Amino acid sequence: MTTPNATNSLLAKQSHTPVNKLAQAPRSVPSTAGKGAPLTTAQSQHASATKAGTGGIAMTSSLSQTSNPSIQALSAMTHNLLGASPSNNLLAFASPAALAGLDMTTPSALLDAATSHPMNLSLSDLGIPSGKRNEDDERRMKLDTVLTTLLGRQKQRRFGRVSEEGVRRVGRWVGLDVEVEAKREARKFEGNRPVAVAGKNNVLIDFQFKDNLPTHVDLSFSSQNDAVTAHQSAAASVLLEDLTPPPAVSAINTNLDKFAANLETLARLDKLSVYDQLNCTEAITGVYESLKTLYEHEKQAAQTMATAKRGDPALRAERHVMCKRSGRPQMHARRRIGLSLDYWMDKSNIYPSNPATTSAKKDESAMGIDTKTPDKPVKEADETIFALEITVEASTPDPYSSLRVSFSWIANRILKSAEETTDPTDLLSGTQSIDWLEPAPTYLSDNNQNTSDVMAIDNNTNPGAQKLPAVRFVAKLNPPLAMPWTAASAILQSVGAGTLMSEIPDLQRTYEGALLDKTFDIPLLNRPVVQPSGPSTSTTINVLAPDGKHVEHKNALYVPKQDFGYVLTSIPFAHPRQVVALLPVLRQWASLGSLLRGTFLQANSVAPSKSETAFSLADLLSGTNLDTGNTLSVDVSLSTQPSPTLEFVFPVQGAEGGLASISANVSVDGQIIVLSQNVARGSQEEQDKAAQKMAKALGLVGDIGVWTEWIRKTYGA
Repeated sequence: MTTPNATNSLLAKQSHTPVNKLAQAPRSVPSTAGKGAPLTTAQSQHASATKAGTGGIAMTSSLSQTSNPSIQALSAMTHNLLGASPSNNLLAFASPAALAGLDMTTPSALLDAATSHPMNLSLSDLGIPSGKRNEDDERRMKLDTVLTTLLGRQKQRRFGRVSEEGVRRVGRWVGLDVEVEAKREARKFEGNRPVAVAGKNNVLIDFQFKDNLPTHVDLSFSSQNDAVTAHQSAAASVLLEDLTPPPAVSAINTNLDKFAANLETLARLDKLSVYDQLNCTEAITGVYESLKTLYEHEKQAAQTMATAKRGDPALRAERHVMCKRSGRPQMHARRRIGLSLDYWMDKSNIYPSNPATTSAKKDESAMGIDTKTPDKPVKEADETIFALEITVEASTPDPYSSLRVSFSWIANRILKSAEETTDPTDLLSGTQSIDWLEPAPTYLSDNNQNTSDVMAIDNNTNPGAQKLPAVRFVAKLNPPLAMPWTAASAILQSVGAGTLMSEIPDLQRTYEGALLDKTFDIPLLNRPVVQPSGPSTSTTINVLAPDGKHVEHKNALYVPKQDFGYVLTSIPFAHPRQVVALLPVLRQWASLGSLLRGTFLQANSVAPSKSETAFSLADLLSGTNLDTGNTLSVDVSLSTQPSPTLEFVFPVQGAEGGLASISANVSVDGQIIVLSQNVARGSQEEQDKAAQKMAKALGLVGDIGVWTEWIRKTYGA
């Protein structure tokens, strides 16, 4: 490895002393990894003026003390409406229906004040006590607000083109130390000199450049654990790929955005680590090793059952564990640094054919699956993969949420017998449950000057006292998952993080609005709750029918009883078993969301021309002729309570009234169950088999349009 002299000395010492010899380069923006941020110039002036004017110590005002008149008005109105006692809090509702039935004195004023300032207000922001404030979360939210104001939202930030200077700039921005060889500091060497980027506790990265393009990246973690160092080269490859122009793309069109996101992940792990006491990279690797052991065990069991089915048995087993069991853990996958637990994949049930077995192939061919070119499975790069990115974040410590460093989260035997479990479901089914272990807490001593950012604050100030680290595990959803507000609240409550949600949901978003990235008004306060007279959204798309012809569908979404929406982005947890236990519910909403987004946000959606006619639901019910060859109307009704249910209405020749009416439930693990249908006739047993076949077909293709055409072809007269 060719590195600057200073860098070589750092690498030689990293297993013995903290990496603190690098020059402290100026940082244009404070790192988001820390618990707090230094005051800006304006804030410092304001604090000085406040102190001088009052003679006391200037303190940062909370949201409830803000001078914003709209927020003050909202707080005053809420106080008048709710009364002085927190027990009169009528906003602590259990469902949108309960809120919709409230009779308030000034509902329009309250709604206007809340919706004109779309922010996450908590009860404390409205002047209502809600327990202990999480100052770390408030500080982090304020810092994110400042960064968003300065740089835009994280997904929209731009860091410039790839170059040596750009890499150095990003390194300083994420809070790492950056250095080049002293003998090559002259400007004439720019673009062709080695660059060392290092943290103070955990990570060291060496970059080699030629003509401002990287030729080699070497990454080292300060750990003696082989399981940690085994992933160094994979992480370095991700960074190198981020900085390398793709084929047929010029260097001038290659930006630093993905590189900045990955380097920020490494910087956060380094910032929250404590030299010789807490290594966050080891903590995440320990979770990975345990999840990997569980994955391999479940994959081996699934592969035994998959040998007689169509497709590659190893691929079938892998996707089964990913979408039905405990998920597929991967380290530094899909150009993202860190651990990801893949738990769902669109169209994961479409596999290449296996010449040795033809029954499944024949069955899927009857469902409209193309078996003429069966040599390729659905590539993961072509479909959305839902994953939990497991990392760490700063947090107020307690015995149940502080990070623990362990490589033994699960017993060697993996499973325990049903007799040993206390889970009623396992006892009734007779199945084995995972034999999770409880690692001992990880403690820090406060005799190290680098521990200030991650040490718990308590009354014990004795040197050498053991304290819990102010760091916790967090699973970030990629992509974020839209779901009803009540479902998201239940998920966060299950991991003891219910306080992370605002006590008041977003008053401007329904579930379908959050899912389709649209704003739909919900009947609120004293507004009457009425069934919508028209669809929430509609789109016209081209669908490939089983016979190879393209059919135009006009899809309309109806939501008779709307629910508040919430986009779940992260789930803090203390033990990986909490994450595994939530996977079935996450798959449920991922599956439903994929079906609806694929129907109402299709990339090939087209607007109908003036000469085209689409049947409305009223036309269909009135008996309008369906054989005109015009656009096909497909109406979808959505109900999210008590579990997500879809009802499909579309024309089918021979069905009662010429209309198919099929009701399907999306259950846990994304399983689809057809509850009722009117297109298949015969005995009850025959109708039940038809319902099972319809459910299997919808789960197989994952596309409402294609499934609709298959129903019309299979059961039409």
